[in-house]
Amino acid sequence: MKKAPTQVNLMQTRQPKDSIDIFVRAEDDFCQEQNCVDTTKSNSANSQLQNSQDTLPIISIFSGALGLDLGLEQAGFQVRVAVECNKFAAETIRKNCPHLPVIERKIVIKDEKEYTVTQDLIGEFKKSIAAIESDEARKTNDPDGWELMRSSLQSHLDKLKAEITEYERLTSHDRHSPIVLKLNDLDYLPQILIKARMAAKLSHQELANLAGLTEEQIKRYEGNDYEDASFLDVRFVIDALDIKIQNGEFLIPLDTLRRTPITKEELLTSQTRNREPIRRN
Repeated sequence: MKKAPTQVNLMQTRQPKDSIDIFVRAEDDFCQEQNCVDTTKSNSANSQLQNSQDTLPIISIFSGALGLDLGLEQAGFQVRVAVECNKFAAETIRKNCPHLPVIERKIVIKDEKEYTVTQDLIGEFKKSIAAIESDEARKTNDPDGWELMRSSLQSHLDKLKAEITEYERLTSHDRHSPIVLKLNDLDYLPQILIKARMAAKLSHQELANLAGLTEEQIKRYEGNDYEDASFLDVRFVIDALDIKIQNGEFLIPLDTLRRTPITKEELLTSQTRNREPIRRN
């Protein structure tokens, strides 16, 4: 199962050695967890980056279609990895930037390893913000660009901090006390299952035993956000975790529900209309 970009500047200055090491470790951790297929290209890019003193590497998180990232690249940054959970946005990135590794996943801390990596990223975010705040020349010569970078980094630093807080809440929760997890989008149902297991202090093997599945299945399902799990297996996990819905409501907009498939002609017309320039009076 499967939003505005975040950029993690992983270099505080233009002396890249130490920060590059942190970047490579973070990228490798993400890629190893998600079985990225672009590791050869990524390793080649790492070598090129280490020989460059003119670009600042960043990881793009909540990438969207890389709109903001293109502006940051023009400002001297280099996007090294894009993390985007929406499959259509991820495919757009792959089409437009075939050289760029794309990690198609949600930013959710699932274990101590990801917790540590996220803490490292937060530290680098803070260094980046401090470096931008001390850049008086950019602040004076390009105040709009300076504010854009500063606001973007701060916004997504806050999001990563929120993930840290949520992980600590789950792992410190009394496993014998009920916990309420809110869901506003069905795409995030996998996160509910993962968070419920964490709050219950169940290992992958323990949950597998309760659900009648294997440990390898649970690990795989959590690793890819239950993307390849059957509806029946999802039900087994829900039942094993004893998840209940309270006051649940589903809105079905029957007045606007489309009742026929979209035609090729409609799709082409829509694409043509979207490409037309906006005329202002």
